[in-house]
Amino acid sequence: MEGEVIEGINLEFRPDTYFPESRDRAQLLSNIKGQARREMVSRQLDEEGFTSLDTFIARPELDDDQRAAWGRVHPWMMGGEFLPDFENGEVEIARVSLKSTTFDQKSVRAKGYGDDIHLSVADEYGTEYELPFNRVTKPLSLGELIEFLNRTDHPDDIYSGGLVFSHWNFLDDEHYHPAECVDFATTESAFYPELESYYLQYGKVWVTKKMEYHIAQIMGCDMTEISGFLEKLHPEWTLERLFMLDENLFELLEKRHALTPDEFEDFARQS
Repeated sequence: MEGEVIEGINLEFRPDTYFPESRDRAQLLSNIKGQARREMVSRQLDEEGFTSLDTFIARPELDDDQRAAWGRVHPWMMGGEFLPDFENGEVEIARVSLKSTTFDQKSVRAKGYGDDIHLSVADEYGTEYELPFNRVTKPLSLGELIEFLNRTDHPDDIYSGGLVFSHWNFLDDEHYHPAECVDFATTESAFYPELESYYLQYGKVWVTKKMEYHIAQIMGCDMTEISGFLEKLHPEWTLERLFMLDENLFELLEKRHALTPDEFEDFARQS
C-alpha cells in the first residue's frame, strides 16, 4: 500500500520557497517547538485573536526552568520542547507527532546552503536518522516530501515505513486496533496544506485493509473472498462490527447472515 496514490491530493504541489520574506500564520506557528503550546496558540488565535496570546505560550522555545514547570502540568506538555534549536535560517517544513507518553515530535527541517537546500530530521533524543537524500536544489513537491518521510529510517527501528508507517506497523504487530495505529502517528506542515489530509485519507484505506485482512484470517479465506462474504450480510453490518466480533461467532454468522448485527448478537447470546 505504501506506493498507493490518494485521489484528490495534488502530489505535484511545490512551495515557491521555504524561506519567504514574509511568513504566513502557519509558518510562524511552526517556529514554536512545543506541540501542545503550538496547538494552544492556534486555537487562541481562532477563538480570541492575537491580543489574547500569552507571551509564555507563544514563545518559540522554553528555557530549562520553564520546561520543568510546563512539564509538571502534564507529560504531554513536553512534546517537542526538547527538539534542538533552529539554526540561523532553518525552518520546519513538516512534523510527525506521536501520541506517546511524552507526545514525542519529529521535525523535518530545511536550510539554505548557497543554491542548495539542506534537509534534516530532528527528534528529542538526538537520533541520527538515515535519510534517502539530504540536499535538493528546490523545494520538494508534496509527492517528494511524502517519499522523504516514508524512506527516512530510525537506525534502531526494525519496522519499515519511515517516520509514519513504521509506528502504524509496530502497533499493528502489537495487536492494537487499526484506527488506534493510525491515530498514534500523525503529520502536519506549514508549507504543504494537503500533507495531513494525505495521511488521514491513506490511514482510512490502511484501516480498512487491516480489518479485511483480520476477518479473512479468522475465516481462513483469501482476501478476494471477503467482498463476497460482505455482500451477503445484512446491510447494517460494517467492517468495524465484524472486526470486533468474537472469532468463534463467524461460523455461526455465515449461517445467519440475514440477521442485523443486533439481532445476531441476541441470537448468539441465546445459542
